[in-house]
Parts: sequence; C-alpha cells; structure tokens
Amino acid sequence: PLAEIVFVGGSLIPHGGQSILEPAAAGKAIVTGPYTHNFDSVVNEFAERHALVQVREVPQDSQIPKSLKDAFHVLLSDATRRQTLGENALDVMAANRGATDKTVAQLQLLFK
Repeated sequence: PLAEIVFVGGSLIPHGGQSILEPAAAGKAIVTGPYTHNFDSVVNEFAERHALVQVREVPQDSQIPKSLKDAFHVLLSDATRRQTLGENALDVMAANRGATDKTVAQLQLLFK
C-alpha cells in the first residue's frame, strides 16, 4: 500500500480541513487536526464510530503539536490499531451507502 496512515491536510489551521472520505473508502487509518468545520458532521460520525483519530491541540509557533506526534507514534507502532481504524472507516462508509437512492425514494413520495 502507498500509505497505511493518512493525515488530513488543512486541519491544523482554521482552514476547515479536507474530506476524509477518500482515505476512508481505502480503509486507511485517518488522523485529523482540530479544524474540521468544512466536514464537521462527517468527522463527528467517524469519531463516534472510532474510525479516525482527531487531535485537539492547536499548533503553537509553527510547531507540530505533541498530540499529533503522539498519535502517529501510536499508529506507527501498532498495526492492529491502524487496521481497526481502517476497518471502522470502511464500516462507516458502508453504513452510509445508498444515500442517493434513499433521497430519490423520498422525493418520489412527494410527487405522488
């Protein structure tokens, strides 16, 4: 594999983060920073289902937060934890498949 752990860019600054769906669909262990307001509902669902690691510490003086270093240290040294995060991410993705079909079904009810 190209990567076993994916860090979501733009999440250590008030940028709002990038989507986690691509690494989730690939079954990767996902790490994100505290700024995820562009994708809050998605990130919250993954966090609730133990499908990602979100560090809450904000960088100070352009330094990498200790909690981010610690998260990577744990994941790099624990293959089982990486695998579990990836499997949980795949489970969340599977649970949310079919949204278009569900939406169309509801819209069809409105037009009957």
